[in-house]
Amino acid sequence: MTDRPSDTTMPTLESIGPYLKKIRETQGLSLDQVASLTRIQPKFLQALEDEDFEALPEQVFARGFVRTYAKSLNISEEDALRRFSESSHEFYHRGQQAQQQIQLQIQEEQRGKLNRNVVIIVTIIIIVALGFLLPKEQQSSPTPAPADQASVPSNRQPKDPVSPVSQAARIEPESKASKNSSTQVKEEVSPVAEPPKPRVSAALPPPPPPPVPEQPKLVQPASTEPIRLEIEATQLTWVVVQSDDASPKEALLQPGQRATWEARQQFTLTLGNAAGATVRLNGEPRGPFGKPGEVVREVVLTP
Repeated sequence: MTDRPSDTTMPTLESIGPYLKKIRETQGLSLDQVASLTRIQPKFLQALEDEDFEALPEQVFARGFVRTYAKSLNISEEDALRRFSESSHEFYHRGQQAQQQIQLQIQEEQRGKLNRNVVIIVTIIIIVALGFLLPKEQQSSPTPAPADQASVPSNRQPKDPVSPVSQAARIEPESKASKNSSTQVKEEVSPVAEPPKPRVSAALPPPPPPPVPEQPKLVQPASTEPIRLEIEATQLTWVVVQSDDASPKEALLQPGQRATWEARQQFTLTLGNAAGATVRLNGEPRGPFGKPGEVVREVVLTP
């Protein structure tokens, strides 16, 4: 008879909120005391213990708060961050899905605008082409032929055969008849009709000139000399700095600490405590960017 293996399950970590609160109360500390130790506002500490992740700033700042909170309680920072990740996974996952949905909607709108622009451009090209072709077709069409001239009746009279016997007797009447016939021809000849003049079509206005494309603006080459960003903390401040298109770098600066970054064109700065640090770009002061405890996001700094 063989023993059946016993079912083993991995222990579930206690969620971050009750875990921090229990250790704080065990050490006899109040929220205000922890706030003075960590320089974190009490409302954020309360939100961590209540697991009200919506009341916290962005995830990168919230993780900095957890690390600082754990350090003030002399417990493992990595263990606290692991508990925070498990407790907040569902909340931040929903936020990422919503952000992706927004990005998809923006892409669909941009694609629709592009299609409309293509239709407009094609329509303009067709209109301009028709404006060039129609006048040429009208100019090359044949003009109407002039009407046939009215036929003029012949003034020649048929000659009757004259017999030798009556030739002498008809000499005088023929002279009279010739006068009468000439008079009759003049009366019977109708005036010749003038050929009709060809109709001249009204001149069409010249087609509009095609649109002249705008000359592209010359972009001045960026300076090859790097720019320098210097941040010195006067209070506990969580900062995120993106140099040009590089990946963002984060840091939690204690009062008196200083950090520097370099870039080619610009920096994108996020501060967890807007009034908790002095910012200099190439030695020139920038800011202030907000009130104490205020979170400012994605501030673009250029020379």
